[in-house]
Amino acid sequence: MAKLSGSVQPKLQATVASFAPKVIATLALVFLAIGALRSGLADIYSKGAEGYLAYEGLLLLVVGIGCFGLMGRKLGLGGLWLVCYTSVPMGLVWSTHEYMIALANMDTRAGSEGLALVIITMLSPVITAALICTFAFFISPEDPPRAITNVSSKALSTFATLPLALFLFGIVVVWGAETAILSINLDASLVLLGALALGLYRRHVYSRPFAEFLVEDYARALMDGGKITAFFGAATCALFYIPFSRLGEPTSLGPALALSIMCVLYGCLVYATAVILGCQSADRENQDRLRLDLWHLGESYAFILLASLAPYSLFDFMG
Repeated sequence: MAKLSGSVQPKLQATVASFAPKVIATLALVFLAIGALRSGLADIYSKGAEGYLAYEGLLLLVVGIGCFGLMGRKLGLGGLWLVCYTSVPMGLVWSTHEYMIALANMDTRAGSEGLALVIITMLSPVITAALICTFAFFISPEDPPRAITNVSSKALSTFATLPLALFLFGIVVVWGAETAILSINLDASLVLLGALALGLYRRHVYSRPFAEFLVEDYARALMDGGKITAFFGAATCALFYIPFSRLGEPTSLGPALALSIMCVLYGCLVYATAVILGCQSADRENQDRLRLDLWHLGESYAFILLASLAPYSLFDFMG
């Protein structure tokens, strides 16, 4: 009996030791989410204002990130790694799409309260994506995943089309064809094509000729083109939206803001695709660059939000 007890105890300790970090990480995420969201959400529900909220973009975000993680794990590409680095760009995709829907339906909102609370719907995907990214980052290993060589380029390229497929499914099936038209912007498309062409040119000049391109080269070109497109979204907001808003030109505000938002949407969608396409070549430099890119993508959208939806300051309320 004593011998049996002695053999069980190390196994129990090993089981507890393996599950304890996961429990701690899960509780940490729960505490983080509750601390950040509890008071604000409680205030909304106490006022009975939950009817102004919509959850389609948030649901599609969670489903999409889950698909990326499961497919990445099945192919041996690192499920947590993909979850970490695709969550923020896809959160920005659905957040900007919710922004476009809010702009299109602005005249149907019930008063200023409806217009104000729809901002929560717009921001919920990117906030949720940030929480998921945080959780995946802290439970991922410090070192980047090993280079993957047993996945064919065809399988990887097919997997990389999943972000676009999910986006098309959402805008056509969930919201309908009329809403899908809102996602088409000629000027933003031209910005994206120009940025992608420059990304390909850069790889051609400084890496290898077009004829010798590998999947990694296309992935890096898409990453560069995607983030530059998003940056131009913030730049066009500063160049056009802010001056037009000061001049009192309401007819010019819509096209200027639509260009800025759609540049961020297109750029982040391409960037998420590139992350999947480039996950075979995971080294320390690549991982550090991805982390920095996520900050810059978020900053681009944050600038547009602050320029177009700036909150009242304490001085406004007190004055």
